[in-house]
Amino acid sequence: MSRPPAWDDVVCAAARETSSPVCDEVALLGLDGEIYRDPGSIPARVWRLVRRPIKVSEIHERIAEETDLDGEAVRSGVLAAVDQLLQAALIEVRGE
Repeated sequence: MSRPPAWDDVVCAAARETSSPVCDEVALLGLDGEIYRDPGSIPARVWRLVRRPIKVSEIHERIAEETDLDGEAVRSGVLAAVDQLLQAALIEVRGE
């Protein structure tokens, strides 16, 4: 995919991803062989939410409800995390 996921795109974990809980952290093994860890952060929460197909906007709503972060901070964090997971081939975009 050449563009970052759009607000109304549905994203989900890639069929061939490998992840494992490590204490309170999430460890992800990308198809590129990289291991991604990010405890207690927006990317970690995004990862937990994309286990099932979900709109990017719904990810934002859930994280905004769960945190006391500024809405714009959550939005930019979600978009960055989704793009990073996509670039690492850990998620797929299914369109609207």
